[in-house]
Amino acid sequence: LRAGVPAQDVRAIADRARDRARSTPCDSQDLGIAAQRVRSSFAGYARLIRQDFPGDVGVWRADRSVNSRRPVWKLSQDVRQGALQMRLGIAGRPGAEHLMAVATFPDGVPPYTARIVMRDRRLTSGPYLDTRGASLKSLPLHMRIPRSGPFESYSAESRSPSGADLLPSGMASGWAFRFPAQAAAAIAELDPRESIQVEFLFASGPPQRLFLEVGDFTAARAFLAVRAG
Repeated sequence: LRAGVPAQDVRAIADRARDRARSTPCDSQDLGIAAQRVRSSFAGYARLIRQDFPGDVGVWRADRSVNSRRPVWKLSQDVRQGALQMRLGIAGRPGAEHLMAVATFPDGVPPYTARIVMRDRRLTSGPYLDTRGASLKSLPLHMRIPRSGPFESYSAESRSPSGADLLPSGMASGWAFRFPAQAAAAIAELDPRESIQVEFLFASGPPQRLFLEVGDFTAARAFLAVRAG
């Protein structure tokens, strides 16, 4: 999609692959040969522990190493806006991993909640990319999300001071927000070229907003699910 292939062409290829899979017997000799080729090609990739998934603007960093003693980031993207710094991704202990944001705030006053805002996939036919003749590669993230909706949003399920284990480098302290699993599933269904917005709400004063590129979030999650070779 980032290379300019129309979304309908990508969907058509996927549909043809599914149709071919449904019509091929499981004991097909040709299928067995193809499967062995895939296994051989996949063996090296399966041994990778860490991989970066760069987009046009941001980078998702995935880590499949296991640490049962303390929570770790399995998938993350960092963003900074002035003195406001945040990391969003999947973190926790094995078997108890959640979509989380850890952020620090310039004046030290924490928000009472946070929410993730994105294009409503059910009410729109595709991504909002306000290029206006500019190159998509250099399009700012705030122009990759609808200006006035329709949106869907997911509020944080919990808020707490962040433990030192989850603080990004250079962040002395911060607040951790845990989001529902549905939020990660929704991000995975977005176009990789668009962005999402993380909004922090305060008891007094305006909200603070940060934007992240969707990028290869789906591919990075799939990488985390791969069995180590």
